[in-house]
Amino acid sequence: MIEVRYETRLICPTELARPLPDRPPPGAGAVIEANEAGAMWLASELAFAASVVALFLDARTACPPSAAP
Repeated sequence: MIEVRYETRLICPTELARPLPDRPPPGAGAVIEANEAGAMWLASELAFAASVVALFLDARTACPPSAAP
């Protein structure tokens, strides 16, 4: 007789427990100038960063603290 057992374990990377860094504040007197294409690129970069943060936070909620190594 052969017995087969399967076990599923949630393994969470330790990086998910790290706090997110604060967003960098603009420097005193900061001026951002861009043409329309540059402004659109900058807006897409900021949207991309926001989506990465959202993915990270979603992953963190799927990983209970007791599952962290």
